Amino acid sequence: MGMMQHDELITSPTEKSPLLFEAAKPAEASAKETQVDVSIVIVSFNTRQCLEQCLSSLFASGTVVSMEILVVDNGSTDGSCSMVAERFPTVRLMVNSDNVGFARASNQGIKAANGQFVLLLNSDVIVPPGTVDRLIGFMWVTSDCGIAGTKLLNSDGSFQASYARFPSLVGEFLLATRLHLVTHGAHFPSYPSEKSDAVCEADWVGGACLVARREAIEEIGSLDEDFFMYGEEVDWCYRMKKSGRWKVYYLPDAPVVHLGGQSTVGRRGEKRVLVYRGKLLFFRKHYRLPSVIALRCLYTLTCILKLALSAINRPSSRQDATSYKQIIAQSLFDHGPLPTSDCRGGFGRLQEKQRGTMRRGS
Repeated sequence: MGMMQHDELITSPTEKSPLLFEAAKPAEASAKETQVDVSIVIVSFNTRQCLEQCLSSLFASGTVVSMEILVVDNGSTDGSCSMVAERFPTVRLMVNSDNVGFARASNQGIKAANGQFVLLLNSDVIVPPGTVDRLIGFMWVTSDCGIAGTKLLNSDGSFQASYARFPSLVGEFLLATRLHLVTHGAHFPSYPSEKSDAVCEADWVGGACLVARREAIEEIGSLDEDFFMYGEEVDWCYRMKKSGRWKVYYLPDAPVVHLGGQSTVGRRGEKRVLVYRGKLLFFRKHYRLPSVIALRCLYTLTCILKLALSAINRPSSRQDATSYKQIIAQSLFDHGPLPTSDCRGGFGRLQEKQRGTMRRGS
């Protein structure tokens, strides 16, 4: 079954939505006619080359299940939108005026999707033939599966961390102090390659390629938009499992190539801050207060130590020093300030709002 056809883009943004453009569905089409097996939602931010590779791989994959592809662009300035419109006219393109974050953009795609299943796919993923069919086939025969994730591979075909247990204080201590390299290995907290070759129930799976059941989404809700980027899939999987009805599965025989971190290339410090922020949000949302306080103390002390050691042993880059200071701030003062470069786009306003909250609370 082929791609679904859609009308051309409309260009009339509403006051309540940050979307500049949104693909319109035929008004006369019935729900049955517009239903597809899977809606593939791809969020993109200045990843034109990767996005082109991703879309090309999907169209070349020979997928048997019916699908639609939605690209939600977060205010890219690299020509991503024109590339999609010109090279992939059947793709539904949604364009935000600025970078609203991965979770919010994904939710825009989920809301507009028509599929029985929704596949969240990073723009820096290459999809081999058969992967989408295997994922959807597994969802069809596994009625209690709310979310399923795939095996992630590096560009050279080597294994990439794909699924893991939920965060814990012990695990965060090992990661923050880098003792995990001695106790568990580089892939921690994810499972190593030798334990990643069989279908199994998991706590959470990587969000680079993750499929969710429409019925489960309607029951437990979509992604939490408090997570700007990093940690939103952990929270989603946690809520899915906590419901008691839905399970999360890891599916190794539907691999994808994940290039990784393409929207934060050259912004290592900002990525570090966002990762830590996501973990703080997860702990605050799901764990008891003593665990939250302990995590805040852990992050504060380890970042102070890293700042001191870097000053003694080698000059720390401005980016690293700034990121450590921001992690300390967000550990001490609620979420703390967000990174300030143009990578954050429209979240500069959120940063100012948080700073105002911190001043009023002081």
